[in-house]
Amino acid sequence: MNQVDSNVQAEYSIIGSIIMDHKIVSELTDVLKVEDFSYRLLGQVYEHAISRYFSNEIFEVVTAVEFLKSIGLEQSSAMELCVKCSNNIQTKETIKRYAELVVELSKKRKIKAIAAEILNSSADSDDMVTEAIVKLNDVNKGKSDSSLYSMDEAVLNYINSLGNEQDGSKVDTGFYKLDRNLMGMRGGELIVLAARPGCGKSAFSLNIGLNAARNKKRVIAFSQEMKSDELVERMMASGTGISMNLLINKFKGVTEEAKDKHWQSILSYGNHLSRLPLHIFDNPFVTPLMIKNICLKFSDLSLVIVDYLQLIRTNKKYGNKNLEVGDITRDLKMLAMELDVPILLLSQLNRSARETEKPSLTDLRDSGEIEQNANKVIMIWKTDVDEGNIGVYIPKNRRGNNGTVEFRFDGEHMRYEELKTEYKPKTVSKRYSVDY
Repeated sequence: MNQVDSNVQAEYSIIGSIIMDHKIVSELTDVLKVEDFSYRLLGQVYEHAISRYFSNEIFEVVTAVEFLKSIGLEQSSAMELCVKCSNNIQTKETIKRYAELVVELSKKRKIKAIAAEILNSSADSDDMVTEAIVKLNDVNKGKSDSSLYSMDEAVLNYINSLGNEQDGSKVDTGFYKLDRNLMGMRGGELIVLAARPGCGKSAFSLNIGLNAARNKKRVIAFSQEMKSDELVERMMASGTGISMNLLINKFKGVTEEAKDKHWQSILSYGNHLSRLPLHIFDNPFVTPLMIKNICLKFSDLSLVIVDYLQLIRTNKKYGNKNLEVGDITRDLKMLAMELDVPILLLSQLNRSARETEKPSLTDLRDSGEIEQNANKVIMIWKTDVDEGNIGVYIPKNRRGNNGTVEFRFDGEHMRYEELKTEYKPKTVSKRYSVDY
C-alpha cells in the first residue's frame, strides 16, 4: 500500500467513531463509499455498519469483532483491529473531514491506476483519449468502478435521494401542465421529442433549453440544421417581442426611432442571454462520440439537447437506416446514464404521419428501437392550424403520466404558451400553415 496515497489512521478513526456512535453512518454515506478505504478490512466493516444501520440493528465493538471473525479473522486479530479503531475516536466534525480526506486519497489512487492502464493500452490514440476522459470523469463525479450495489446500499441511496428536496438531476420543461404529466426529465433518461417537419419541435426544444438555463441548469444544444446565430435570433424574437421578420430583414422599413428602441431591447436581452449557462454546438456532422467528448468537458451539465436523430452519423457502415438509428439511440441512452443527465433527442416522424393528425408511437421514423430505448416520448402535432395551436402528447412515460397538453405557438416570436383549457379532440382545418 502506498502510504502517500492513503491515511489508515483516518480510516481507523472513522470506524472507531462509527462504533461509538452508529448514527454517524447516515451522514457519511453520501460522501464516503466502501471502495474509498485503502485498508480493505476497514471497508468491509464500514459496509457491515451501513447494513446494520439500515436494518435498525446495533453496531458496537462486539458486533464488529463477530463480523471480522465471520470473514476469517482470528478472535485476537479481530479484537486488535477494533481496539486500534476505538483508540482513534474523533468528534463528528473531525470525522467528516477525515471522510473527505479518505475520498480525496481514493481519487488519487484511481487516477494513478487509470494513467498506468492507459499507458499500457494497445488502443489507438483517439480511443485512449476518450477512455481516459470517461474514466477520469467518473472519478471526478465519485462513481464506483462498478455499478454493483448491495441491496442495503441501493435502498440507503434511494432514501437519501428521497429526502433531498433539491433533486439535482431533475430538469423541468418550464411549462406547468406539461411538467405535471412528465414529472421531470431526470439523469439517465433519454427523452425523445418527435414531430413531422414544420411542426415546431426545434422551437419547442429551444424553449425548454432556455427555461432550464434560466433555472441555472447548464445546457448543451447540438444543432445540426441551424447555425448558432439562427438560434440566438429565435431567442431574441422570443425575449424581446421583436418579430422574426424584422430581425431577419435587419429592421428594414422601420423608422429610426423604432429601430433605436429595437436595438435597446436587443442589447438588454443580449446581456441577459450571455449570462445563461447555455452552450450551442452547431456542427452538421455530429456523431455520438463527438457528443460524448463535448459533454465530458462540463462537470455540472444538467441537460443535453440533440437536434436531430436522423442527421447523426456514425463511423460504422450499416445495411439499413433502422440498424443505424437503433445503435445511435442505444449509444445516447448509455451516455445519459453515464453522465447522469437527461438527453432530449429530437426525431422525425414517418412521412405518412400528417402534421394535423395526432401521432402515435408507430409513427416514429426509421426504427422501433427509438421507442424501446426511450424513457419518455413526447410528440407534437398541429391541433388547429388557423389558431396556431399545437398538441404536445406524451404516449410513453416510464416515470410519470401520459397525456396531452395544448399550446398556442406564436411563430413570429417563437413563443409557446400553454392553453388554460384542457385538450379536447376536434375537427381541424385542412389548410396548412408555413413551416416553423
